[in-house]
Amino acid sequence: MPCLALILLLVVSPSLDAEFLRVEVAFQDTGCVSCIASLEGRLGRVRGMEKVEIYPDRGVAIMHLAPKNRVRLTPLLARITQDGTKILGTKVEARGVIESLQQGLTFTPSGINQTYRLALEGEAEGTIPESNFTYRLRGSVEQTRPGSEPLLTASTVKAEAR
Repeated sequence: MPCLALILLLVVSPSLDAEFLRVEVAFQDTGCVSCIASLEGRLGRVRGMEKVEIYPDRGVAIMHLAPKNRVRLTPLLARITQDGTKILGTKVEARGVIESLQQGLTFTPSGINQTYRLALEGEAEGTIPESNFTYRLRGSVEQTRPGSEPLLTASTVKAEAR
């Protein structure tokens, strides 16, 4: 499973909506001109998609998602890989809830039934998210084994005013 680099804006408040806001995918071109030509249409049909930008020369797709969308990352990436295109990395901006559970920290975008285990490293290590703050995290996410919750490893955490 490719490592997905993330930029996450996380809101620690269960009453606030959350969602993926922007997804930038670096991909390896398969040489299939019609596959790349159809990519914008495939992604544009996703409910909650506002704008899709495809840069085939750079191997990048940028998706801007509507507020309060319920787009899940895995099915979105599957639309890119369905024709054999290989994903090299993904940067994401999202809002969600951080929870401290007995087994550790988790991040869950509201309205989406996918949870990310959260690990902190580097300058983020030792940061404990508190209620009533907005957090900006940078890091990577990967699925360690099929069917498991993806692991989000944040290397920086910045608290912002709510």
